[in-house]
Amino acid sequence: ERSPFAKILSWANWLASAETYLSGGKLQTDLKALRCSVDRIFDTGEFAEVKNIDLYRGEDGRVAVHALRHENLEADLRTFLSSRGVTKPPDLPQAKAGLMSDRLDPREFFSKDQLRRINDVFSDEFDTFSYSRLL
Repeated sequence: ERSPFAKILSWANWLASAETYLSGGKLQTDLKALRCSVDRIFDTGEFAEVKNIDLYRGEDGRVAVHALRHENLEADLRTFLSSRGVTKPPDLPQAKAGLMSDRLDPREFFSKDQLRRINDVFSDEFDTFSYSRLL
């Protein structure tokens, strides 16, 4: 799982650079284009499309799994596999390319109003996955 801020930045980057990427280019956007893409997805409400906590819910509505956090994936996976008796975990491939949204400061891309909207819409994800809200 990733923080709501990182997921939104990644989605905005995809929307801004998918055409280039799909035609063989790199999946990277300059920061000005990323900021424009962020504003666009807030204007349309698309930012909420990356909310995926329901993927973790059981039929009773409770989140009954322990999600591995993207920014600690290797360590979290190693801990999980070790708890299951796996002594030699596999090497993880590089699955993401381009913008490393987990390393960006969300306050540089989101307005205070956008941060409030993220905090509200993704409230259950912040609480469930122990991510910090920003303002």
